[in-house]
Amino acid sequence: MKGNYKPDHCRNRDQDIAVMLILFFLFVTASLAILSKGSHGGEDDISHYRIARLAFSTPELFLDLWGKPLYTIPASLFARFGYNGVKIMNVLLSALTLFVSYRSATLLKLRYPWATVILAGCAPVYLALSYSGMTEIIFSLLAVTSVWALLRGRYVLMILLLSFLPFARSEGFVLWIPVIVALIIEKKQRLIPFLATGFIFFSVIGLPFFDDLFWIIHRFPYGGSNLYGSGSLFFFAGKLPLITGLVMLFPLLAAMISLAASGKKKFIAGGREYNLVWYVMLPALFYFGAHSIVWWLGRGNSAGLIRVMAAIIPLLAIASLYGVDRLASFLESKSISPLPFVILLVAGVAWEGWSRNHHPASLSGEQLLIKDAVNWLRNETLAHSRVYYYNPFYLVLSGVDPADTHMAIEKVPDPFNPAAGVGAGEFILWDSHFSPAEGRLPESRLAESGEFNLLASFGSGYGEVGDPRVALWQRVIHTDTALNSIKGKLSLSFEDSDTTVIEFSSFTGLQSEKYLTGSDGSSLYLLERGDEFSPSLNLPAEMNGDAVTGVRIRGDAIIRVDEDLESDEVLLILSLDSNGEPVVYNKQDFSLFPAEEGWISCTISIETDSRARKDDTISLYIWNKGKRRVYIKSFRAFVYSCRSGE
Repeated sequence: MKGNYKPDHCRNRDQDIAVMLILFFLFVTASLAILSKGSHGGEDDISHYRIARLAFSTPELFLDLWGKPLYTIPASLFARFGYNGVKIMNVLLSALTLFVSYRSATLLKLRYPWATVILAGCAPVYLALSYSGMTEIIFSLLAVTSVWALLRGRYVLMILLLSFLPFARSEGFVLWIPVIVALIIEKKQRLIPFLATGFIFFSVIGLPFFDDLFWIIHRFPYGGSNLYGSGSLFFFAGKLPLITGLVMLFPLLAAMISLAASGKKKFIAGGREYNLVWYVMLPALFYFGAHSIVWWLGRGNSAGLIRVMAAIIPLLAIASLYGVDRLASFLESKSISPLPFVILLVAGVAWEGWSRNHHPASLSGEQLLIKDAVNWLRNETLAHSRVYYYNPFYLVLSGVDPADTHMAIEKVPDPFNPAAGVGAGEFILWDSHFSPAEGRLPESRLAESGEFNLLASFGSGYGEVGDPRVALWQRVIHTDTALNSIKGKLSLSFEDSDTTVIEFSSFTGLQSEKYLTGSDGSSLYLLERGDEFSPSLNLPAEMNGDAVTGVRIRGDAIIRVDEDLESDEVLLILSLDSNGEPVVYNKQDFSLFPAEEGWISCTISIETDSRARKDDTISLYIWNKGKRRVYIKSFRAFVYSCRSGE
């Protein structure tokens, strides 16, 4: 065919150009990785780094399906060098991806194969993510390497690479659909079962950790949640200028038109056009379409993030180069040299790649507020206190090692009772994005608990609407004065034995509009239908200044509801928290207990052989999960100290 890429001297020249472009790309993106204060991958970027950093100390994290095993395994080595380490890993992987894309273009005998390096590497979304720590880059490498394997006639290798795609990004199986059809057309359906290789491999690897051969199915992190909302079916189509750039769309459209207009003679199994349609173009379009549909339906935890499209950019770049090849042939038929057109095209793609995003990556509005909070802690000489954070970027901005749980822990142990497990003087770094949405911790719960002080606030936003906001809350209950605090607020009685009884019957000191007087003259506390939690009874496990061994705690409560209780509507919760972590957590369902004259008595207990020390906390509260109208008549905790510690 006229214009097809053939001469050996041209191949050598094109390879020299491609290698030089890749080396330049490598230098630029490595520099951007080091210079960037933020990341185009957002907070998910840091979460992937955190998982990789902790994987060696917590081996099951290697198999975390949200973190993506195929990413975490190599990233765990680079994460030893900090966050920049995983970014440099992606810089290297993206450079390798560009080389494989170039080699695939030469095998397809497309002219100007070096242009693939610019078409892929300078696509706005790919350039932005090439120096992030996101999973799209390793996915793109697997996807384009499968094309290279096909063009080399290595079908089994192609299938094996595709089988592992879902462990780089969960939606990777979508690319299988056109490939399976192509294999059936080519009468190679015997290869289709090999697509299960990745699933079988990781199922067996995970069996010792999870004691479940089908753990991949049972632990799949993406269900039918609509946590992030939904949008237009054409949302991603409208964002193509930010994904591929406008300039790249012209040859891509030319490729689609040319392939659609090709006669049946060109669609011979194994031919160039056939391979481009079934193994390059359709897998990319299926991926693009799947994300568009999922976002439209608001399913699968889709957040409508355009960065996911970086995964198919190398495939789209190869398809675009076919469009360049066809346009070049057309120009030659008109006796016009195509080279100036090609140079102008790739220059436009390169310009868009640089101008569509900020390079190096800067901090977002919320990240700047997190930085302000970190600086505030440092200025107040509080930077060495433990912080419970929700925005993962705290790790980068504070410089804290994710493995150092003495300095930072992601999320409080119990979002419904945030004081449980949070030690005196420790901080909660609340933000208006992650804390209420993914952390299930509205700021009002901290304010209403009475156990936290608001130390500093940055920004003005609340919830997920409006401007972002970040706040620093500090746990203020100190264990050495906790009993005196409780005595001043609650009705207490202490027995002269190894048993301490804390009664919460009169609710003295609480909101006056919340307690009533019963028909028998008893004090009642009212949980309205909108009240999800009762006041929490928190007390130190160290009752008499000594550590104890063999702690047994019993709680009881008497309540009444207007109608019969259904299962799991109102629960009694009791926990013992040690060193910031729950040692024992138990819950009891009120619906399991009989009602006597309308009143339900519920008892709960926990027992531990752990040594209870001064920072340990006992928490007892009622969880009005069904949002019922609940009258509380009695609320007590019994603490049994079996024997004194040394």
